Amino acid sequence: DTLALAYFYGGQTIDAERALYRCLEINPEHIRAHHILGDIGFYSGDFARAKKHYAKAGKRHRAFARVALLENRFADAVPLIQELVKELPDDPYVRVMERTLRAGGITPELRLLLEPTYLVSRNPDTMLGWRLLFGRRHEEASAAFGRALRREPHDGSAILGRGWSLLRLANYREAQSDFEKVLITWPSNYSALNGMAWSLKAQGQAEGAVKLWQRVLELPHRPHVEIADSLKGLGTVYYERGDYPRANSYLARYALLNP
Repeated sequence: DTLALAYFYGGQTIDAERALYRCLEINPEHIRAHHILGDIGFYSGDFARAKKHYAKAGKRHRAFARVALLENRFADAVPLIQELVKELPDDPYVRVMERTLRAGGITPELRLLLEPTYLVSRNPDTMLGWRLLFGRRHEEASAAFGRALRREPHDGSAILGRGWSLLRLANYREAQSDFEKVLITWPSNYSALNGMAWSLKAQGQAEGAVKLWQRVLELPHRPHVEIADSLKGLGTVYYERGDYPRANSYLARYALLNP
């Protein structure tokens, strides 16, 4: 189960699914395996698969309400949201969904807050690229992502990974281009928002970077690595501007998350 999560966050979708199905072989009642398989379906854009696994995972009103809103089935979402507001009033996603009740539907602004924030891929070269990237073999990672994109030009995970590889290689403009491509299709992908912010800062566009990092912090998904990285970026910008109180505020929060 935990190995599956490590694979999932490490970009190894097929290995994650294999580990989860092994969990279900050991214990067919292991509902968290279905929950994570539902998440993989959700983040890959396969909502039908997501709903199938969420149903097997038991009561998942938040997941079903979120999918219903994204599928423009507002009437189906309303009773689920009303129950969630009673049960989980402080949940960040529930707060966003409650705003759809007041708005009478899902607005473009609220849709951005509910859309999938991860990208997954089953392309072998994409998965290899992420392994190489996390191993700090950035040139090899960039080449692997390039091969993946020659096979599947619209593989968002590969575009994102190549952007991070290019960023680590100090090819800031090329990295920015890849992050922009991701955000055109997946505007709530916090990894692309964070990566683009760092690429803009490296090119002397600190104000644009600040706006992107603030967008990352406004997303309801908690916790994830991009939050700490965005706090570090904001703190660094304000430190360089000589605004030490504000820098201290962001960097102290960063240090708490990533000592």
